[in-house]
Amino acid sequence: MSSTLSEGTIVGFGDPLLDITANVDVSLLEKFKLGQNDSVPAGPEHAGLSEQLCRKYAPRYTAGGSTQNTLRVLQWILRQPRISTMIGAIGFDQFGRYLEQNARECGVDIRYHYDNQHQTGTCCVLVTKRGMNRSLVTTKGAAAHYSEQHLHRVWDSVERAKFFYVTSYFLCGNLETVLKVAHHSRRKGKVMCLNLSAPFLMDLHREKITAILPYVDIIFGNESELDAFLKSHSKQMSRREGSKFLSTFLAPVPRVVVITCGNEPVIVANGGNLTEYPISKIDPDSVVDTNGAGDAFVGGFLAFLIKGCSIDVCVKNGCLAALAIIQELGCTTPERSKVRFYSDRTMVEPRIPCITFRQISIS
Repeated sequence: MSSTLSEGTIVGFGDPLLDITANVDVSLLEKFKLGQNDSVPAGPEHAGLSEQLCRKYAPRYTAGGSTQNTLRVLQWILRQPRISTMIGAIGFDQFGRYLEQNARECGVDIRYHYDNQHQTGTCCVLVTKRGMNRSLVTTKGAAAHYSEQHLHRVWDSVERAKFFYVTSYFLCGNLETVLKVAHHSRRKGKVMCLNLSAPFLMDLHREKITAILPYVDIIFGNESELDAFLKSHSKQMSRREGSKFLSTFLAPVPRVVVITCGNEPVIVANGGNLTEYPISKIDPDSVVDTNGAGDAFVGGFLAFLIKGCSIDVCVKNGCLAALAIIQELGCTTPERSKVRFYSDRTMVEPRIPCITFRQISIS
């Protein structure tokens, strides 16, 4: 396993957003017709939400968007700049400048498309129950206007990469762009990763998600997203059986499916093989904000995947990254020296030989 990675080893496609995070009262959720763990696009009923957060709750502003969160965590773990490249769209405004500055400071190589017609997107993060619950309301803004022409201008980043990471948020607005990258990935024997992103996308954009699945080598999701995916395909299965189904559905060879389930074990399926990984317990008083936990898990997983580690190591380090993030407000990283990650040398548990990438060339 090499300790030094090439710049641009992994390219992420997603929607860069400014996170506006605040601890709020449940009454505010009720006012804006939100549940305590919703993840929804902004609608007419959410008009005035961001203004009220800024005026009454002293929010924290952080560079966000699912893909960018994941790449920032990956860079924090690896401590080597520009291993990851971020592709997405922002506006010509103050929020956009902050996003770019923050991402570069974290070590992410930025290849944004700049849209001068729309404002940089935002995500209102409403934290309740002492950090245990968070509700997300997203306004995509410029992120919804990525130009396929921009992909041609940054194709050198695609050629250089060995791994690709795409969220379904980005996929559902940019199918042709993602398909071009997916075709390249399959043709060159690279690794294509997809995040299911949100339950409401599974039915609303079922055809688009289905179109990319034959090219996907790894799928990430949580239990709600898996349930929604199965429901959209009229499948009544347990999550264990559903994970196995997703591992083989429209797959030339079985893919790896990684499903996080809150405090319950992480499910990893690869064809007929299934492994569960228990989650370490944490003092509830240590939890500050669960927003970004899923993004951090993927960041931890991918950081060790691109180093050539076993799936065991990737999953366990994904869990460690998530635990570190939920003890901070917003998807922000603590001091790196405070978190010790597993490597193949420090793992005492045996590897799980049935879950490997023998079928995927990453050379």
